[in-house]
Amino acid sequence: MEAFIEAIHPDTTSARKGEIEDQLTEYCKLDTYAMVKLWGVFLEPNPRGYKVNERGGIEKFKIPDGALSGLTPLLTDVNPKDRKESYGKAHTELQGKVIPAVYFWTMGWNGSSYGIYIGKSVNVIGRLSNYTGRFQPQSPNNFKICYFYDFMKSEFAGSTLNLYYQPHYSLGSKELHIPENEMLKKFKPLINSAGSSGESRKLIEDGFRSAYRESFEAALRL
Repeated sequence: MEAFIEAIHPDTTSARKGEIEDQLTEYCKLDTYAMVKLWGVFLEPNPRGYKVNERGGIEKFKIPDGALSGLTPLLTDVNPKDRKESYGKAHTELQGKVIPAVYFWTMGWNGSSYGIYIGKSVNVIGRLSNYTGRFQPQSPNNFKICYFYDFMKSEFAGSTLNLYYQPHYSLGSKELHIPENEMLKKFKPLINSAGSSGESRKLIEDGFRSAYRESFEAALRL
């Protein structure tokens, strides 16, 4: 929190703001690195670097044919780091309407779909804005989709990132919790399923400690 306060303070120089952003971006990368390391436990090397069979690896997250038929496609082959392509296109598609929904990020690869992340929001366009905006120190977890996109493109040649949603009009967050849970049980997507080991938690903790220590020292130098 102190780093964020320093970053938005009017007396903080542009150079210092950039330094804080770089430090917190590095911390967020550690979070994604931990997820990737955990996923690697279930995978065996092949020319693509990951196991593909019926019992484990990427096939654990494969979506059965026809299972997405009840969902509405919103974005296809999208780059979440391109705000105009992702948020802008979705905003146009939904005509800027506030739509409560459960949303589902998937990966298309070799003719199949794989479950990546399920979430809910009382405003699906607003939530997408969080995922595609600039890095925010107070909510680094929002960048997990962007980091997964980079990982996906480096490891799965020809893969695409896609977004589906299931609208629940006039429902609040409590009501959205029910269909979200049902979808989580049904699809068990990668990011939702991934935990973190003691080693990866330590990496994240050390990154956080380093970023905040630097912000404390900077505040004392003012």
